[in-house]
Amino acid sequence: MYLSSFRNLTLLQKLAYFVPIPFLLFQLHFWELTVWGMASIQNLYIVAFALLSFYALDRSQHQANWFWVATASAVVATFTSGNGIFVFIIGIPALFLQKAYRSLGIWSVIGVATAALYFWGYAKPGHHPPIFETLTKTPGQFFDYFFTLTGSDFATQPTWPIRAGKWMLALFVGLIGWKWVKGQLTTNVAILALLAFMYFTSIAVAAGRSGFGIQQALSPRYGILPVMLLISLYILTIETVKHQLIRPILAIAGLLIAVYLCQYSYQQNLPKVEDRTALLKYSSALYNDNKANLILYRDDKGEAKGIFQDALKKDIYQVPSITLADLSSTPKPFNASQLVATSDVTAQAQPYLTNGFLVMYQAWAIMNGIPSENTVIEMVAQSPQGSYAFGTSRHIRYDIVNQFQSMQYMHAGFSCVIKKADLKPGQYKLWLHLTNKNTQSYFLLPSVLDI
Repeated sequence: MYLSSFRNLTLLQKLAYFVPIPFLLFQLHFWELTVWGMASIQNLYIVAFALLSFYALDRSQHQANWFWVATASAVVATFTSGNGIFVFIIGIPALFLQKAYRSLGIWSVIGVATAALYFWGYAKPGHHPPIFETLTKTPGQFFDYFFTLTGSDFATQPTWPIRAGKWMLALFVGLIGWKWVKGQLTTNVAILALLAFMYFTSIAVAAGRSGFGIQQALSPRYGILPVMLLISLYILTIETVKHQLIRPILAIAGLLIAVYLCQYSYQQNLPKVEDRTALLKYSSALYNDNKANLILYRDDKGEAKGIFQDALKKDIYQVPSITLADLSSTPKPFNASQLVATSDVTAQAQPYLTNGFLVMYQAWAIMNGIPSENTVIEMVAQSPQGSYAFGTSRHIRYDIVNQFQSMQYMHAGFSCVIKKADLKPGQYKLWLHLTNKNTQSYFLLPSVLDI
């Protein structure tokens, strides 16, 4: 990207105009790709191979051998992710504009052969919403998803992503029109082609997934798409604007926006990374304690278990050697006279019973109408021999947000490990103690703990 951009500028100018790009790229908007193996291989490397192919196509105007680099990269891109086929589609007008008709013929033949091989024996995921039905019955949902996805860099306010997506598309169309009028469409084929590829991919994602709901458009799994769109639009804008005063003003504005989005991305997404890390610790400890407590996040549990066991067998993955004892909460004496159930708590908590521990994993509790982020949740074990409070680890629960249609309950989840040896023998009632500022509420769980 650096090599293909700002070619008519001095080295110092080029470096100065490139400063905003690291702030846009090295952020946490697509953090989930660091913890999701398949998605990281697919969604990151497809961008790398697509960009390499477009860069090589651009260079092939001057050095013919680069055409074969472009072709090989397009083939690899396709087998990295199905949207790599768009590289071949976008390459057709690029080669046509370059008047490279012989290369265009070869490119088209290889593209058709690659697509045929890719779709040979293809099995469509059964859990995806029907594309045709989504587009015909709820086209508005498709467009809302598309613009929310492409503008999701600007998710600092709930209504901003969809507006930003529309403005970004308008800017792209305007810049294309200006370059067409000026006869400059082939001055930077790589960036133009990358922008087209990102928009084609975003359309495909919206068509296939808008049926899941607009909220999924903000998933960090797809965050690399709006990030690369914004970077490419910045480069295209700076290259298109030639005015000696306006260009640096736009670059400074781009830098300020990039720094703001980068800072906001870390502020918003670091807690999510920490939450995913905590979930991995708890699920690993449960599995290490009892292999039957295998928690896998996939609709087809049998298929997921097969993949998991195959990964262990091939030493692709190793379960962290963390134990329940490592995660157990320290008991604190608690005044049982306070334990009177209140009516302002909604909760769901089902314990995992093990030989030496009681584990609450991915339970949830809310004080009705009060933001869960500011609510402290403790578990209380009550018996005549004594009562004890145990701290919890908090989790993000988007399903609870969807259930109550309120973002204020995003931090409703919690986990807790109680070591039975820390309690005196007897039968314990289990309570949830929720505190928000000066308000204290109690919820009696149906489970009991026998020591």
